[in-house]
Amino acid sequence: MGYLPGVALTIVTGYRLEDLFDALVERLAAPASDPLANETVLVPGQGIARWLELRLAERLGIAAGIEMPFLSSYLQTLCAAPDDAGDRFRRDVLVFRLWRILSEAQTQTGPDGDPPFGPASAYCRGDDLGVNKLQLCLRLAARFDDYQLYRPDLLQAFAAGDDRRALSPHAPWQARLWRALLEDAGLGRPPSRHRRKHRDDLTPPLFSDFERDDAAPAAGDRAHRLATLNRRLDDDDWCRQYLPERLFAFGVTTVPQAFLELLHRIAERLPVHLFVPQPTPHYTGDLRQRGTTAGEHALLARFGAESRDFQGMLLDLEDRGPVEHIDLVDLSDDPPPTSLLQCLQRDLVHAYDRGSGAAGRFRLRPDDASLRVHDCHSPERELEVVRDQICRAFRDDPSLEARDVLVLVPDIDQYAPYAHAVFGPLANRLPFHLADRHPARELPICRALLHVLELADSRLGRDEVLHLLDDRAVQRRFGLFAGDVDTLRHLCRTAGIRWGLDADSRRERFDLPPFDDNAWQSGLRRLLLGTLTGPTEQLVLGHLPLADTTESRGELLARFLTFTRTLFQAIDGLQEPRPLTDWADRIEELMAALFAPAGSGADDGLRHLQRCMADLRRTAQLA
Repeated sequence: MGYLPGVALTIVTGYRLEDLFDALVERLAAPASDPLANETVLVPGQGIARWLELRLAERLGIAAGIEMPFLSSYLQTLCAAPDDAGDRFRRDVLVFRLWRILSEAQTQTGPDGDPPFGPASAYCRGDDLGVNKLQLCLRLAARFDDYQLYRPDLLQAFAAGDDRRALSPHAPWQARLWRALLEDAGLGRPPSRHRRKHRDDLTPPLFSDFERDDAAPAAGDRAHRLATLNRRLDDDDWCRQYLPERLFAFGVTTVPQAFLELLHRIAERLPVHLFVPQPTPHYTGDLRQRGTTAGEHALLARFGAESRDFQGMLLDLEDRGPVEHIDLVDLSDDPPPTSLLQCLQRDLVHAYDRGSGAAGRFRLRPDDASLRVHDCHSPERELEVVRDQICRAFRDDPSLEARDVLVLVPDIDQYAPYAHAVFGPLANRLPFHLADRHPARELPICRALLHVLELADSRLGRDEVLHLLDDRAVQRRFGLFAGDVDTLRHLCRTAGIRWGLDADSRRERFDLPPFDDNAWQSGLRRLLLGTLTGPTEQLVLGHLPLADTTESRGELLARFLTFTRTLFQAIDGLQEPRPLTDWADRIEELMAALFAPAGSGADDGLRHLQRCMADLRRTAQLA
């Protein structure tokens, strides 16, 4: 693979995704030097990736040999450091490193007698359960991760000993905490008094207030993943090994400034093509304009802030190096709109507002249904209306197919359960797929495992426990069938099981008087006695047996008791603090004890959980 120095970054803009797709296909059709190498197309989300796959398959006959990672995850992969020092500043690792540093500082005081990390240390004191400290560590890890992307200059100042007191009252203790993270990672230590007195003013600012070891030139950058990647882009061998022959980014509407600069740096090594959807070709950020005069459209002014900012960042790139800008919009031959939707689209492209009177009012036909607004009282009703409109569109236009429909919602996790309920009955005629969901919510085994972890902190309500039996992997593990679950629900309800394991559990966990009434152990004991005595109204060993005349009920009850015993033993082991590596071992034991996966979907969930446990062990090692 050859690299040409000074290769320009190509930015293709347009307001129609179809036009951008045509431009992408044209560039993908250009032969690469290695016909067996995968093409890399960066996408902003799963919805765009799915749409792109279907379109490519339709246009080219097959969509293979194309990787579609998210832009952020791809750059994060390139940023991954080759040693532990850089990985220690990943967001998930920072959480546990901050936990440890704040825990060690709880008994310490600063030079002035105050807590070493100010409000952060004070917030963690008296937190016996560690809930406050965990929430704070999550927030701080997110903040330092954002600093690495958006404010690397601030971290450089922190490391150099500048607390930036004028910036915020929280800046000094954040600076001390960042320096503690650097020292903990072995990237430096506070300078000696002699060093502090005679510090040279010309010392480079990054980590200049830390004494360095023999690897000092590269040590400071390891805490900044983007700086690490910038350094690697100067290495020809690394670029040949890790970078593709060419790189595409499709449907990107905004990226952090640091990521955009990295793409510009990568463009010095290989062709990089950005396909950016924009509502208008006019520059609407300030008085500078590109092409014709841009006006003020109400929707652009209200909802176009993100697009304006990104448009400005793209223009700033042209001042830093060679950038080729291709605009696919041709406004010279633009026919007048015939529908309200076309009118709105045309006004956005031309960036003017008909309400101002400059373009004249649009005459709305009584039968114009191109743009509709539905006011619904709930998410479920919203999806029901969407379903009805989609079905109507298929009825009116036989050429439409399911892949032509994309439904966007503000929160996929909120709408996903209703989507299954509303669109599920039409799955044979209208297949649908939920995109952008986290595997923990999409894969059944992951959902079931999270449910077990939640049970460890619950009252063990009857319905909460029995809900776990709805999972097919749990049913297979204990020899149960879907039809058995309703029978077991009836038995537990008849046995009077409500909540709680037993009297001792209620006293120890909930500080309640020790009573067995309506607990799991007392109800299961009644069911067991009923298999021995049969139907009776006499007390046996102080309990009233519960039985009926149904044959083979005892075998079902035996399998159910095996399930409850296994579950309650597993939950009992989840209620004590453990090191991260022990948690990984414990969760893997829990998976083996409760689940018997079968089928590709279940296997995907099992593999995902196994990767998570491997990541957890790696995080424990780094933290």
